[in-house]
Amino acid sequence: MESKVSGDGGDSGLWHAQVGDRTTSEEVVYNGKFLKAKTIHYTRGTLHKLWEGCDRTTRGSGGIDAVAIFTIIKSKKEGWAKTVLVKQYRPPIKNVSVEFPAGLIDEGETPDITAIRELKEETGYTGTVVSVSPVCVADPGLSSANMAVVTVHVDADAKENLKPVQMQDDSTFIEVALVDMAEFFNTLQAWAKEGFLIDANVWCLAYGLHMATNEVKKSM
Repeated sequence: MESKVSGDGGDSGLWHAQVGDRTTSEEVVYNGKFLKAKTIHYTRGTLHKLWEGCDRTTRGSGGIDAVAIFTIIKSKKEGWAKTVLVKQYRPPIKNVSVEFPAGLIDEGETPDITAIRELKEETGYTGTVVSVSPVCVADPGLSSANMAVVTVHVDADAKENLKPVQMQDDSTFIEVALVDMAEFFNTLQAWAKEGFLIDANVWCLAYGLHMATNEVKKSM
């Protein structure tokens, strides 16, 4: 396994050029409704190498596959702040995963528009987009799939959010979970012990917040 540690990440393009990695061709070995699998031929210097990977077939002209939605929902009346997570059965892992609300970007949509639509469909909540990340990759050793992480603020006291109603079809079952921000990391740990699989994006964010508010303070 070849690796390189870069000091600030800014020289990745230079290192890439020096090593000489370059994809030369791809062969599609399976083409389904949502995914296609392929064999990738690439070179590293004078070496010819092979890789196996997959693409989403649903990517539109915008070049971004999907959004994941980090929701901050607050009630000024009751004095709490929470995030919205979803639990759903995922056939590839044969288990229920804990994830951010998420969804594919339809043709003609931008990430912020998709985020508002998907949040309403999956959780029933209506909010306001406050930030959209650059294009991020989720599992680049396996797939070219990418996403934008969209942060949405939700006013829990607003009339439209007092009794949120999901907009799911018969083929989808999603359980919505409101998690206290102060207990975000602890809640995930408890769910993991119960047997749920935690999405890596969710875990990393929760752990980062936990470190920032607890471990860093201990070292000061």
